Amino acid sequence: MNAPLRMNAEARKRHREAARFLLHVLDSGDLGLWSDAPAVLDRKLTEEECAFAALSFLKALPVDVALPVVEAWAGGTEFESALPDVVTGKISAAEWARRANANELKAYTWAAVTRMSTRDRESLKRKLNGDRG
Repeated sequence: MNAPLRMNAEARKRHREAARFLLHVLDSGDLGLWSDAPAVLDRKLTEEECAFAALSFLKALPVDVALPVVEAWAGGTEFESALPDVVTGKISAAEWARRANANELKAYTWAAVTRMSTRDRESLKRKLNGDRG
C-alpha cells in the first residue's frame, strides 16, 4: 500500500487559494473573471500543476470545442507582448486593434464589455445601434 503524498503547508495554502479563486469564478457566473485566472493561477500553482489542469480542462471538452480554444491560445501568445505597449502608451489602442487577429479582438471586447457597469453597457449598445443621444 502506497503512503499518501505529504504536502508542505505552503503548497497546501497555495492550492486552497487557487481552489477558492476557481470556486469564486464559477459561483459568480461572471465570465469576465476568467480573464484574471492566468495571473492568479500563475502565482498559486507550479507550471506542472497549471499544465495538468489545462490539459484536464481541454480533455473535458469535445474536440470541436477544444481545438478553437487551443488555436486562440496559440494565436494570442505571440501578440500579447503588444498589450503592455497600449497600457504604457507606446502604441495607441487603435494601433493595437489594427494588429490584433479576429479572435483577440473578440476576446478582449468580451472581457471589456463584461467588466463594464450595466449603465455603460446600455450606453455602448445605444451607440452601436446608431443612437447618439
